[in-house]
Amino acid sequence: MSLPNQLVQPGTRRAFREFLVKHFKLQEIRNAFDSAGIVPISDSNSEIKGERRKLVEQYYAAVDCHHVADARLLVDAFERILRTAILTLETYEDVENLKFELDNDGLIFENNRIKPVTQRSRMLFEHPAIGYTISRLTKQTIFDELESNHLDWWGRLPVREFLRRLYPIEEMQNLEKDIGVHFEWNDDWPFDWVLDEPRIDLLGVDDKEFLRFLCEMVHPYVRPDENDRIALVKLLNKHLSADGWALLPNGAISSRPVFTGRPIVNLVPLPREVLNLDGYVRELADKCDTRFAEGDLEGAITVGRTLLEVVLRQLEQRLRGTHTDYGGSLQKQYKEVSRLLRLDEKRDDLDDRFKDVIRGLVTVVSGIAPIRNKLSDGHARAYKPSMHHARVVVNAARTVSVFLVESYLFQKERGLLKDAASN
Repeated sequence: MSLPNQLVQPGTRRAFREFLVKHFKLQEIRNAFDSAGIVPISDSNSEIKGERRKLVEQYYAAVDCHHVADARLLVDAFERILRTAILTLETYEDVENLKFELDNDGLIFENNRIKPVTQRSRMLFEHPAIGYTISRLTKQTIFDELESNHLDWWGRLPVREFLRRLYPIEEMQNLEKDIGVHFEWNDDWPFDWVLDEPRIDLLGVDDKEFLRFLCEMVHPYVRPDENDRIALVKLLNKHLSADGWALLPNGAISSRPVFTGRPIVNLVPLPREVLNLDGYVRELADKCDTRFAEGDLEGAITVGRTLLEVVLRQLEQRLRGTHTDYGGSLQKQYKEVSRLLRLDEKRDDLDDRFKDVIRGLVTVVSGIAPIRNKLSDGHARAYKPSMHHARVVVNAARTVSVFLVESYLFQKERGLLKDAASN
């Protein structure tokens, strides 16, 4: 939905930018915006001075505040910034200034959340992009398994100290006192009381809020033992995957990963015929999935291109009995295999529209070949890839691979092609 006036005013954005420049480090700025799903535009506002100010403007450039969905992403980032500031700053004068700016947009920061107070600002929170895809069943199952495995969700910290990292519990209607009375001293609150306790209500919160709670559970300060963190992330991801989510690394503190909730990346599936082409193909497919899951997007691009190279080499080997060293030229390799598969322009029996599709695949391959040098970890990269960049490159490589193998098998079955060994 596009609106004539901006939902988050320039003055609010400017105030948050200057606040970040003054109080946040570069990685903290990235964490705040990345966690909201905002991808920076790296070539914007190149004349701005100062790394932090320039970084904030790169994130702002990716957001159109005339659109409800974009503006909501920015509000989510601002909420995280305020939460972090309350936990880390010794004085709150600058935070109060930010609250004043939010008021101009019909928003208030209360109980550690930004909330709407005007009809216009309520549109931000009614937009369908704000998801509730993690089911109540998944949430309850996670806490049931934590309890059955004797895993305290508060980690090594006292319960109130853990929750204070997420919420201003001393301001939430006697919550701090009630925790002490009912959970720590009298033990008459259940293990999973945070799920339906109305002042926290994890069963009722949206995906971002619930994932934020889980990420805090595996924070290195909360759970310092590496093996414990790995095991807990695995447990949580087992249940989150049913609803399309996973906890993935997003930065580090003293070389220990900090996690954020991300949608699971759906890659083009490789059918059995492709995976059985060669053991290395299966290994590369698994490695690509793993690198995506770990947030290693550069590595995923490298593996995706290598997979296409291996598929081309295997097909050439089968059809010619040998394969050629193309010196890393993916275009030359693809052109030769296309000729062997009878997919070139010389075929009179191919429909012209299908030939257009074939020519399109040549364009795709030509794009994949150099993009590895710019985005992957195979060379000094020109810029860091975003999730959607990595996904389109890997899926393109997989789609071309599947098409070539299926063309090979189709023609071979009908006697139109023979392997070199048969010849």
